[in-house]
Amino acid sequence: MKDKVLFIDGKVAIYKHHEKGFCVLANKDLRKDELITCSPVCVINPKDVKKSSSLDAYPIYWDKKKDCIAFGCINLLNHDLDSNVRLE
Repeated sequence: MKDKVLFIDGKVAIYKHHEKGFCVLANKDLRKDELITCSPVCVINPKDVKKSSSLDAYPIYWDKKKDCIAFGCINLLNHDLDSNVRLE
């Protein structure tokens, strides 16, 4: 079965992988420490998100007091503990 490209955005492409589901792969060779993509975020107070709500699955650590909801392909980036990218 062939993987399907859903969206190409400069340096990255979003794929529907036949076994792993949605994933983001480099669309070109990348240099170490090269910026891959930028996405807008909504900074939130973690206390404002109900644990049983659909938003509970999406917050990303922002700082000691705040989280954020990221838009764009950020939520599809590598979640492996041995990741080859970093989120800033």
